[in-house]
Amino acid sequence: MDTRTDSSPLDARKRAAQRYGTSGLQQTVTAGQGRDLDWPQWTQARAHVQATIGTYTGDAPPAAAPGEAHRAAQVERELVPETGQPSRLPAVNVYCTLTSVGAGWLVDRVELDVEDR
Repeated sequence: MDTRTDSSPLDARKRAAQRYGTSGLQQTVTAGQGRDLDWPQWTQARAHVQATIGTYTGDAPPAAAPGEAHRAAQVERELVPETGQPSRLPAVNVYCTLTSVGAGWLVDRVELDVEDR
C-alpha cells in the first residue's frame, strides 16, 4: 500500500489485482478486506509499506490441479513515513493459487494470515 498513490486500502488492493491477478480475482476485490484502521494516520504521514518476501515454513500446500500452482510466502512489512522513523508491522503469511495464463502465471485466489504482534 502506498498512500502517495492509493486513495484508500481498496484502491491499493484493486491496483495489485489488476497488475498480478486473473479477471476472477479482480472481480472479488470490491470491498474493504482486512483491517485498515490506521489508513487516515498513514495518509497524513504520506507513508507506504515496504515488504520483504521470505520463505514460508508452515505446512506444505495442497496438491494442485492441472494448470494451477499453490504457493505460500511470509511477508515482513515496514511502514515507511515520508519523514520520521519507519515502524515494523505484523508479518503476514500469504497463500496464493496461481493459474497458468499463456507464458506466465497470475494470482487467482489469495488468503492472508496476519501474525499476532
